[in-house]
Amino acid sequence: MALSDFDRICAWPGFRRLVDLTWRLFRVNLALVAPEGERSLAYYSDQRQGPFCRALHEQEAGRRLCAECDQRFYHQALELAQPLRYRCHAGLTEFIVLVIRQGQVIALLQCGQVFDAKPSFFAWPARQGGGSFQGLDLSEIERSYYHNRILPPHRQDDLMLFLQVVADYLGQTETPWLGESAGRNGDVIRRVMNFIEANLSEPLSVEAIARAGGVSSRTLARLFRRETGMTVLDFVLQRRIARACHHLTTSDLSCIEIAFAVGFQSVQNFNRTFRKLKEATPREWRQAAAQGMRRPGTTPKKEELLERGADNRAMDRLPIGRDGLSSH
Repeated sequence: MALSDFDRICAWPGFRRLVDLTWRLFRVNLALVAPEGERSLAYYSDQRQGPFCRALHEQEAGRRLCAECDQRFYHQALELAQPLRYRCHAGLTEFIVLVIRQGQVIALLQCGQVFDAKPSFFAWPARQGGGSFQGLDLSEIERSYYHNRILPPHRQDDLMLFLQVVADYLGQTETPWLGESAGRNGDVIRRVMNFIEANLSEPLSVEAIARAGGVSSRTLARLFRRETGMTVLDFVLQRRIARACHHLTTSDLSCIEIAFAVGFQSVQNFNRTFRKLKEATPREWRQAAAQGMRRPGTTPKKEELLERGADNRAMDRLPIGRDGLSSH
């Protein structure tokens, strides 16, 4: 039975070195999580786990509480298809970054369990009426809570950047543990995805995209469908809607402004495509995000995981324009 990309990374000796480097730089223990959230690889869990989490995990109810919290945020990261910095059920800051290869999430990087600053006596969630600690012996858990590691916000920014670099490296097509598509075909697909990502707001035709990949339109159509399971133009639409979701959740742009910013020439076409792919209108999507709710259409489709291109570049570093998708 062929190994999955997640299993290949687990078997790669270099990953342990990345875990060690993360620890030396930020004093957080990096874990690799499978996309379904059911499997994970974490070295040194006993030695490097924070005192609070260690005390919590000594009780079955505590382990269950943390597992439920992890699963909730795994799903949220997949739905957003972007890096996630969040507060766990106990108010600690944690981080998730997706490892993406050719539009597919192959793993998640997770770490954290840190305070932003030294906590006060009143920081304990149970004292504030928060936290779901029913059925737990809280005596030792509360004492250890105030001894969690501190990572200031500016260092958290550094950590997020570092994790993205690691994720980009692990997701590179040419990495030897990720299978056999590291030859010319993989290079073509990577060039094409990079070109689409960099020109997403411009008119894009299959012919222009094929020229960027150095192949004919017919060859590109065949290779692209084989590698991604979709057509080139479908991929462009998926990427534009993913970019729109990014703007809806991170900016105050109107839906009309976003439609043109991500390359649609028609607001009606934007709304129709958005509803088809996300099972919600752009306005409904934004409202759900603002309320912290699970978005409509919560079962992630393969195409919904295409928040970044093959090189996983950050969305806000890309140019914004007002042109649409051409058919020729």
